[in-house]
Amino acid sequence: MIAIDKDRSGTRKLFARFDTIKDRSFPLKFVEATTKADEITKTFKVTLKMDKPPAYNILPGMTATVYAQILPSEITATQNIPLPVSAVVANSKKQATVWVVDEETMTVHPQKVTTGFLAGDTIQVSGVEAGERVVTAGAAFLRDGMKVTLLQTGEQPE
Repeated sequence: MIAIDKDRSGTRKLFARFDTIKDRSFPLKFVEATTKADEITKTFKVTLKMDKPPAYNILPGMTATVYAQILPSEITATQNIPLPVSAVVANSKKQATVWVVDEETMTVHPQKVTTGFLAGDTIQVSGVEAGERVVTAGAAFLRDGMKVTLLQTGEQPE
């Protein structure tokens, strides 16, 4: 999920980087975004356009990482919690949501958030507090009150 303000979509600088082309970013233009989340992944499809770079052969099927420029003026005290994009899902009302873990009961509860700007695989959100535990994997499969187990860094689920 990426938040691009319609009034400012023309001024937001978006870039693509390809693994096969080191140290080079290519400017992108915002075309459109779907208004309905995918039923399974709870994500929205965004269409971006890139002009053909003169010195490179970009082929169909090549994948890229998309980056959005974040200006210092856009980072505020209420919108500065960086989370993996995988942590943010759409709820039944198509609102951006994360799952917060209650560490006493080890259950999860949905928390509506406001999404900010995307940088690689990280997105800024407001609506959660620093230090709260947020589910970052499997978020699309959780239900309110579901028990969870915290994994240590590098540990794989059973």
